Amino acid sequence: MTSGPAIPPLSGSVTVAVPLKQAFEVFTSRFDTWWPHQFHIGAAEVDRIVLEPRVGGRWYERGVDGRECD
Repeated sequence: MTSGPAIPPLSGSVTVAVPLKQAFEVFTSRFDTWWPHQFHIGAAEVDRIVLEPRVGGRWYERGVDGRECD
């Protein structure tokens, strides 16, 4: 089995004019509202994307078929 070309690491930043607490709330608890659903890792279309805002929390997507991908 051969692999394709290596993908270089990506990085970026965005500055928003809101308090840090509000930005964290939107980024974590409402992750599903801003992440483009066409970018997903599961086989099925995305039903929900979840980023659990706690130590040890999961970042996963749930497909319309009910399966989850971390």
